[in-house]
Amino acid sequence: MTHGLATKFNSVCCGLIILLQAILVIKFSIFMRITVTRKPLKIYPDPKRVIVRFFFNGDERAKNVVNCVMAMSDAEVKQELISVLREFSKRHRSISKTFERNCERVSYIFDQLNISIAELDRYRKMLIGSYFTHEYSIESAAFF
Repeated sequence: MTHGLATKFNSVCCGLIILLQAILVIKFSIFMRITVTRKPLKIYPDPKRVIVRFFFNGDERAKNVVNCVMAMSDAEVKQELISVLREFSKRHRSISKTFERNCERVSYIFDQLNISIAELDRYRKMLIGSYFTHEYSIESAAFF
């Protein structure tokens, strides 16, 4: 019988503790309000202040990317690459070398897929490398 009472007592205590915690959160949230004053200052991005970095999100994604690009025709590859180069070359010098370098960084994926990276043309390598590249704004990182 005492064991049953102890269990009920523990249940009641746990319920009271949870209730007290909820009350404290509500009370502190009332007292801890932050007043925000908006200023007329606007911060605009400067596209000259971004860098490119290698982006890798796992082997499965890498295999899917390589397979998708390998399934494209030469004309599709060139068309897509022209679009990417137009966008990136405004902000980054020698972006094509960066794309090629990023393609080389995932060369082991080609081995796993039984694809000879040496036999790929430069355009296809650059397009694959572009999928493993992302821009990073140092200024925006300072806000977070």
